Amino acid sequence: MKIKSMAVMAMMGVMCASTAAAQEIPCREGACLKKKRHGTHFIAEINGGGTLQRDGGFAVEGLFGAGGKVPLLPLRAYVIGELAYSTSYGSGMQMHAPLGYTDTRHYRDVSVGLRLYLPLWAGLRLLADVQGGGSHQSVALERADFPVRAVSGWSPHFQVAAGLQYRLLHHLSVGVRARVAFTDTDLAGLYAAVGEKVPLRTSLTAGITWHF
Repeated sequence: MKIKSMAVMAMMGVMCASTAAAQEIPCREGACLKKKRHGTHFIAEINGGGTLQRDGGFAVEGLFGAGGKVPLLPLRAYVIGELAYSTSYGSGMQMHAPLGYTDTRHYRDVSVGLRLYLPLWAGLRLLADVQGGGSHQSVALERADFPVRAVSGWSPHFQVAAGLQYRLLHHLSVGVRARVAFTDTDLAGLYAAVGEKVPLRTSLTAGITWHF
């Protein structure tokens, strides 16, 4: 009888140990299997860098978008809106007179459009933007022996951009972006006044993107 009691107690001990082990190792019940993460549908991005036209300047860009996976394609598409501020500086000699000049330009761009993401490898993705909107420009032209000419105004704005992003975390990416604007209007003929053509506005920036 004593032996039977000891056997029952041993069996109960084994069962308790097995239960405790199962609680400590939830994988036995499938609990520790990696859960599928929900996809993200919004992006918020900030970039900073420089402008490349003429003597250069700086550029800051803020962007927000909403979208998601494109059915049957390896693409993600977002409707985006962007606010951007940049500067451009120039200096030289007038072509039709031996006078030096300096030219300072400030651009405030408001645009909306489309962004596409194409996965390349692991977390690396290619991005492409197409946008249109308006640009407010402030221009000041200084020439020797002449009063400063300053003008400002709005003009239509169209731009394209391309870059690379790397998804560091589920909610965070880092990347680089090159942007080209095709509509730099010669306000009040100030480029023509010094014998210059309207340059193509270009910028190169780096930044971070939040996905949520």
